[in-house]
Amino acid sequence: MPFALAALLLLKTDLLDHAWIFVLEALFLISFAIGLRLVKRFFAPIDLIRSGAELLSEGDFGSRLASAGPSELDELVTLYNRMFDRLQDERLQLEEQHFLLEKVLRASPWGVVMLDLEGRITSINPAGEELLGRASELVGKIPSMLDAPFGAALGELTTATSTSASLVVTLLGSRRIKIQRSEFFDRGFSRAFFVLEELTEELRRSERAAYEKLIRMMSHEVNNSVAAVGSLLESCLVYREQIRSDDRADYEQALKVAIGRTAQLGSFMRSLAEVVKVPPPRLAPIAVNALVADAVFLVKPDAAKLGIEISLETDPGLGTVSMDRSQIEQVLVNILRNAMEAVEGAGTITIRTSARERGSLVVANSGPMIPETVKEQLFTPFFTTKPNGQGLGLTLVQEVLTNHHFRFALESEAGQPTRFTIRF
Repeated sequence: MPFALAALLLLKTDLLDHAWIFVLEALFLISFAIGLRLVKRFFAPIDLIRSGAELLSEGDFGSRLASAGPSELDELVTLYNRMFDRLQDERLQLEEQHFLLEKVLRASPWGVVMLDLEGRITSINPAGEELLGRASELVGKIPSMLDAPFGAALGELTTATSTSASLVVTLLGSRRIKIQRSEFFDRGFSRAFFVLEELTEELRRSERAAYEKLIRMMSHEVNNSVAAVGSLLESCLVYREQIRSDDRADYEQALKVAIGRTAQLGSFMRSLAEVVKVPPPRLAPIAVNALVADAVFLVKPDAAKLGIEISLETDPGLGTVSMDRSQIEQVLVNILRNAMEAVEGAGTITIRTSARERGSLVVANSGPMIPETVKEQLFTPFFTTKPNGQGLGLTLVQEVLTNHHFRFALESEAGQPTRFTIRF
């Protein structure tokens, strides 16, 4: 009995020891779980910041951080998500503005040439391409390397001290292009760009308004005087029989000279009025080659007297063009007579027609190069290099061709024929 009791006591003690072990193990697991949770809670802000930093570095402003549970972390998550929302809105706004700017530049009638920080061309909009040429061939070049007249003008503006300097250049004799230099800031650095604005039509309208007013005023005063003076002079001729026979011839000659000069003055004023009163073209399909042949036929006798040879090279593929026959014939005769005067003696005039690019006509002469100072004023009303010229021939040509919406250019370079080109 004592032995059995001792054994029972030993068994009970052993069971108690094992129970304590289980209790300790359970306590250990609980403490481990609590510690793990505390560690995760401690590192959660760091993980949250790391996740936000990764999204920022990747530029992913569309993703959002999920709620982490504790209120403190929720506040941080809310702050991050608000920042992402703002960055996303700003990115969308910048993209929309950039897209709008591209659309505006492509649709703009003004040419825009952008430069990089080193002063080289980075981009040209379509209007700039139309003036300067293909952008793919110009990108990467320094502006001063472009062909004349743009190269010299852009080079001068590039070195200008003013950030808004401008120049007006003459292009192919009749077109006027204003070039203005401006600057903008890109990532804190100043970059330059050029704006090219076509002033041809604006200047033409301004010049036309000025000379129309002048001609109307002159015509009113001169015509009234010419009519009265002419009538009086004609009346004076009636009295020639009353003049002494020794003075009669001089008297009659003087009156006839005065009448002739008065008639010439009236004719001069009518030619001025023709420039102002050019009627709108009456359009009809006209065979260009036949029209050119007729114009050549009209001036060929005078050219032969001067020793000038006229050659005509027509393209059979060029058919009809909608135009006013009488007005364009007058233009062609005017251009041919100017070419004859430019040859200054024996020489050649070559007329070529082409069906390419919707049709064109070129009148080339072997005369000397037109000086640069003269080129800029060729289409200016009343400008002439002829001793007795009126300076209205090319003005009339410009008026008629502009009314027809035909592009034209007068080009003259050293060692090359002077060419007047009309593109239909």
